[in-house]
Amino acid sequence: MGQNLRSGNSGVLPKDSGGRMLKNILTSCAVMKDFKSAFVDTAVFIYLLEDHPDFGEKAEFFFQYASVKKAQLFTTVLSYLEFCIKPYQENRESLAAIFLDFLHEANFTTGIIDLSICDEAARLRAQYPALKSVDALQLASAIKCECEVFMTNDRRLRQVNEIEVLLVEDLGK
Repeated sequence: MGQNLRSGNSGVLPKDSGGRMLKNILTSCAVMKDFKSAFVDTAVFIYLLEDHPDFGEKAEFFFQYASVKKAQLFTTVLSYLEFCIKPYQENRESLAAIFLDFLHEANFTTGIIDLSICDEAARLRAQYPALKSVDALQLASAIKCECEVFMTNDRRLRQVNEIEVLLVEDLGK
């Protein structure tokens, strides 16, 4: 699929080689809901940058699709926090730096968790008691940013009706 975004490649968006990659992505659009804005949950970044054997290519496809569609991408500082735990535990600080570069190069809007987000998260937890607080905060941020979709791989989040939840595992089906 053109230039690999995974395995620590610092080049975020793939280079088009003779239009083939663009054609392949656009041909594959039938497997993805069309969107102009998406919130990206932590797992999607992990799959991409850790080159996950089952979901790495699917995460790469999602980001390439979003790039071709010129979609606005959102996340929060919670994604950075969650992503960096394992690299810091394993003394792989460079992976945290790669993630930060990725966020900047892909022009992510990184949402701030404020009282209005916390209030929305509390409402979500009240309505969906099984939600974890961090998931409620991520979902509330996506809703407040008016994202069309929430990209994750957490099936439990599909119960939330306030935003369309897409799963990485469903890409390419």
